[in-house]
Amino acid sequence: MFDPQIRRAPKAFTNGFIIRLVWPLLVCSWLLTGNVAAQTSAPDVELQGILNREKIERDEDVTLNVFVNNKSNVPLILSRITVVSESTVNRINEFVLPAEVAPFGTIQGKIILSSANNAKFGAHKIVVTADYFWPSNKVNLLTTKTVTLPLELTRRFEEEAKGFPGGSAAFFYLLLPVIPAFLSYQIVEQIRNKEKLKMPEFETKHIVPVFLLAIVVSFLLVLGSSSDADINYSDFRVFITVLVVSMLAGAIFSVGKWLWYGYRMWRWGFSPNDRGKKYLRKALLGPRAPEEFKWVTGTVQGEKWEGFQLRQPNGALVLGAQVQVSPADKAKAAFRDNKLNDRKLLVWLAKHKQIEVGMNEPVKRGATADEHLVVIDGLELFEPTPGDDKPFIRVVP
Repeated sequence: MFDPQIRRAPKAFTNGFIIRLVWPLLVCSWLLTGNVAAQTSAPDVELQGILNREKIERDEDVTLNVFVNNKSNVPLILSRITVVSESTVNRINEFVLPAEVAPFGTIQGKIILSSANNAKFGAHKIVVTADYFWPSNKVNLLTTKTVTLPLELTRRFEEEAKGFPGGSAAFFYLLLPVIPAFLSYQIVEQIRNKEKLKMPEFETKHIVPVFLLAIVVSFLLVLGSSSDADINYSDFRVFITVLVVSMLAGAIFSVGKWLWYGYRMWRWGFSPNDRGKKYLRKALLGPRAPEEFKWVTGTVQGEKWEGFQLRQPNGALVLGAQVQVSPADKAKAAFRDNKLNDRKLLVWLAKHKQIEVGMNEPVKRGATADEHLVVIDGLELFEPTPGDDKPFIRVVP
């Protein structure tokens, strides 16, 4: 009789043999694959960078401490440490490279960075990169690790300026080239006006003009500079230079004003020695020549004064006499309806001796008539009040 177990025996034997043969092959393949993967994956490495300060000023240094931690059982060769930043330049690198990093070991070093001269103020990023080699299947592979650190470049006097209007060094830097000029200008003005020297004052009324002037100066500096970087006030020589130049500019402006006023006084200032033609020219064409000449009276120390109210180029009060011009047929060309119409023409006629100019009514001091055409002294306390209605010039035949 046919036995089915005997007929299935060869098939069972075949299946068992195949299973016993495949399992070892699968295990070997897994082991080989894992070994290759272990050899080709990069070792675990940690790169750390620590700055000794978060903020720096121009021309200041910052220390960067770099740590390379090997967290694998594979030795490494650290080949290069690179620092890239727009705000700093490398000054000293204390790393001795290449250097070996043992399995599960650490290597550290310092890099001294200095702020770049053309760096802009504000927040910056420092990128630290470490290049290292590690062995794989008898071949050294190169891997790079990167870390980014923040650094802020601040202006000098940033903290001190917080107590000033504006509260920032940027505003202080804006005013710095102007304030010394303003103060030196005040000092020279005190000397020019023969005032007692005192510490100049920066009052509230000065803020707006100084601020506008500071903007103009800043704009001119930008136009004259090939770079958009600010003035490096952290450099002591630059700082002193700006202060000295600013003070000289303020003093020169005041001295120029002094010279200009001196010239105006020389050309237009009244003098007791003035004669008819010169007195007429100064009274009619001077920088403070009145539109209408008024005869005024006043009392100085109990004594009555009378005369035409005139002003020196510096604003000081003087009293002038009434003048007469002749002959009438030539002088009338400068008049219309018995009123002076062309001052320049009348002065031209007097200069070219076409008419004569003399005193008609003198300045009166009490009952005494002053012999000069103009009185300039002793009028500091004079308070003018309107007097008689008189013409400044009388035309006589």
